[in-house]
Amino acid sequence: MVSRTDRTKLSRIASAVTRLEAQGHRVTAPRRKVVASVLSWPGQFSAEDLAEGMPDVGRATVFRTLKLLVELGVVCRVMLEGGRFRYRLSYPDHHHHMVCLSCERVEDLVDGSLEATMRRVAQKSRFAAEGHWLEIYGRCSVCQAAAGAPRGGKRPERTIDATQYETMSRVASPPPSGRAARAPTGGR
Repeated sequence: MVSRTDRTKLSRIASAVTRLEAQGHRVTAPRRKVVASVLSWPGQFSAEDLAEGMPDVGRATVFRTLKLLVELGVVCRVMLEGGRFRYRLSYPDHHHHMVCLSCERVEDLVDGSLEATMRRVAQKSRFAAEGHWLEIYGRCSVCQAAAGAPRGGKRPERTIDATQYETMSRVASPPPSGRAARAPTGGR
């Protein structure tokens, strides 16, 4: 007998495969294996983690399939400190991320007022926004408590030097032309 968890997992795999096929992508056995691995991965992962976990699947297949899953909104890409990327299953609606600089925990941030503010700023500036990507960096409550800081307590602001900014700017690519107002790379 198949458990409820297994049925849910199989349903998500079938849904992702159907969406890939609907967009005209070939769904080969190796690509199915990548989809299944992504959907069963516990927590966040790097593209390299995924590729290393499937030595019988070509690296190019792993990376291309991961890119397609990001575009479909099955997974989202989160930029960590230093410009490193991690992937995780995506929240079903448009969202952003809060990233802990100590433990690298990532929390989804869903707040409609952020979207309204971004639209208002773009309109006020007469800017035709085609997408955005927002990550909030700080310390999670667990790391604050471990460091002895009061929850939500003040900490010195973290500054980003020019080299870090340049690295982050280089790896944060803009959304492709013609995309709706959501970034295919960061928040979904």
